[in-house]
Amino acid sequence: SAWWEAFLPFWAGDATGVLTVGGCVLAWRLRPRPAAAARWGLALVATVTVTAAGFWPAQLPLFYLPIPLLFLLAFQQRLPVALTCGLAMTVTANALTNAGHGPWAALNGPAEARTATLQLFLGVTILGAWFLAVGVAERDNAMQQVRHFEEEQNAAHRLQRALLPVLTEDRPGLEVSAGYRPAERTHDVGGDWYDLFAVPGDRIGLVVGDVVGHDLSAAAAMARLQTALRILAQSGDGPAGTLSGLDRASDQIAGAFMTTVGYADYHPSTATLRYACAGHLPPLLLTADGARFLWGGRSAPVGVAGVDRIEAEQHVPPGSTLIWYTDGLVERVTVPLPESLARLAEQAAPLHGHDPAELCGRLLDEVSDGDTLRDDAVVLCVRFAAEPSMR
Repeated sequence: SAWWEAFLPFWAGDATGVLTVGGCVLAWRLRPRPAAAARWGLALVATVTVTAAGFWPAQLPLFYLPIPLLFLLAFQQRLPVALTCGLAMTVTANALTNAGHGPWAALNGPAEARTATLQLFLGVTILGAWFLAVGVAERDNAMQQVRHFEEEQNAAHRLQRALLPVLTEDRPGLEVSAGYRPAERTHDVGGDWYDLFAVPGDRIGLVVGDVVGHDLSAAAAMARLQTALRILAQSGDGPAGTLSGLDRASDQIAGAFMTTVGYADYHPSTATLRYACAGHLPPLLLTADGARFLWGGRSAPVGVAGVDRIEAEQHVPPGSTLIWYTDGLVERVTVPLPESLARLAEQAAPLHGHDPAELCGRLLDEVSDGDTLRDDAVVLCVRFAAEPSMR
């Protein structure tokens, strides 16, 4: 038909030219480095040589020889190498066929048909190599992004751990330990932190906080808030006054808005604990009578405008233990929060009187109960002296 007669010359000429030359024109805009240029030139020489060897004999079927070479280059080299080597294969195969070499020169039939089938063979081969090169490039890019993500998360975790205080010595009247566990499924980085330091009036400050977010920005905001809170606590204004100062400071700290913080100060001589929670979960107090949450001193998270910070006061019985934690320890998608808190109290109550380090480890293991943690978790355990320290 007329269509077939028009299609054969088109495929033998224009279509193959667009397929090979057009791709090379686009690829050549990527200037190779000197070392890459040398490998590129070597690949072109190898392609021309192997194609010539495959298309020289007319009766011996060796025309397939360039196929594994082109696919190997597509797998190992960048896409521009596969594009230009495909052009080199096309030019070499057509030149040898026109000179009377190779299996297509020996075929009987119209010249247009022989030329069209040759271009079809070359087109399928080149397109296959291109698709392979694109697939390999996409795989390499994905792997690079994964490596970059893992490096960023590892760096953030190291930063977060480095910023957490090392509780090597017990304070007078206190035994203290803390535990930190990163999220297990996504390895996300949170802004969870704890802290313990001396404040004026022979008091000891206790902090647990959680910045919104799971990246390096959250870890950086956590570091700034931790430092700001330590400085503000030295004013001796108590938990409510300290959190009010933190509200003002948070305006200058990127990523600090809606951070939850629990801050308390303990006076060993009177066994008095003053505490305030800015959107944070309540501390859990273990006594000989059982476990109960301290629900006083609650207000909105850090940075919320128009909030009056309040605090509560609790007399701590001798030998009691305070457990303060972040939401990663108790929040589960399939479990309501009240139920998770009740479970925490139920599992912590029998551990009254245990060493704080053992208590932290047990809570992190038992409360998760083998479930995947979706968020980082921090636990701060403080056991108060059996008798108040007299000063």
